[in-house]
Amino acid sequence: MHVYFINYHPFRESSGIHIHFLANALEAMGIPCTACVPRSPKSVHDFGATAYRSMGFARLNRRLLLSPGSFRREGAVFHAWTPREVVRKATAGAARRTGCPYFVHLEDNEEHVFETHTGLTCEQASRLPWFRKALLPRGFIRPDRYREFMARSAGVTCISESLCETVSGTPAMTFWPACEAEFFDLPAEPDREFRRAASIPEEAVVLTYTGNLHRANRDELSTLYRAVVELNRGGRCVRLVRTGSDHADLPADVAEAAKPYVIAFGSRPPAELIRFVAAADILVQPGRPGPFNDYRFPSKLPMYLASGRPVVLPAANIGNHLADGAECRLLRHGTAEELVGVLEPLVDEAGPRRRIGVAGRAFAADRFSWEKSAASVLDFYRRNRGGGHVG
Repeated sequence: MHVYFINYHPFRESSGIHIHFLANALEAMGIPCTACVPRSPKSVHDFGATAYRSMGFARLNRRLLLSPGSFRREGAVFHAWTPREVVRKATAGAARRTGCPYFVHLEDNEEHVFETHTGLTCEQASRLPWFRKALLPRGFIRPDRYREFMARSAGVTCISESLCETVSGTPAMTFWPACEAEFFDLPAEPDREFRRAASIPEEAVVLTYTGNLHRANRDELSTLYRAVVELNRGGRCVRLVRTGSDHADLPADVAEAAKPYVIAFGSRPPAELIRFVAAADILVQPGRPGPFNDYRFPSKLPMYLASGRPVVLPAANIGNHLADGAECRLLRHGTAEELVGVLEPLVDEAGPRRRIGVAGRAFAADRFSWEKSAASVLDFYRRNRGGGHVG
């Protein structure tokens, strides 16, 4: 068997993180893997050492044209990393040319992501004339095509149980991502040297958020910024350390009010994220249950929990498996007011921070393992690779 992961963009987002560690774990089990990306195949090295190979779509297509039989001889399995259109076309073409099976991975509520970014409902998009559909961005699903693509697959892997429940008539399984072992080794005391270099006041309590700002999470990031402002107005010295790119704008009044309290480092290589986590007293994933968060599993959460720092997150996805007040703090409404109320006792007292952080790390040690996830996925391939329709 040789697994070909087909991703929808270069390795700079959570999907790349998941493929990277899953492929390395499969390679350690003796299963050759290749990561295929539309462009910039060298981006696979952004996450560290790679035991697997990589190639761009152009090279993949040349090999499919010149030597389709070579895929059959090595027992190729194609794993479409989400059913987004750029991946659907590449995977369907590869399966058709080679006769090899393909699987599909779900990591988001794809319909919600499509509607948020395009401003069209899936129903509206499906009714567009063909020439308008051809202009839809290929970085998202084609609402009129993706369900059939999934139905014809040999199986569907999902990052959350909620996503698994949306799959019918096709074998499906859930596996959780994990994180690097280094996060479990972080000392409980925050990295003071990093904080001094960033000109953070010695007495400050530091919140860290690592992630991009985009249309789908704009409101969530706004609540975090508002909460930071309110905590400081209430007499607490709180700073927000943030990494990630901005693909949308926060409300101007929120951005202006938060400016004195936010230290933004922009987009950073994934290998550097441990430095920003190590600098934190508290790690925050803002948001609330709903169509966006119920169906996802932010890749930052395993490393947040493994770090031994208290984690604040929505009562959705992985939050459904954590004990509020013991292993984390949960957000049920996602408002700035609720976030302030949850953060205040953690900001004020080091004891609760330490207690929740230790319990969260124990949960992570018990539940997150790339080796276990890879073994489950490999078993799923072996049990279902004879199914699906490649034509």
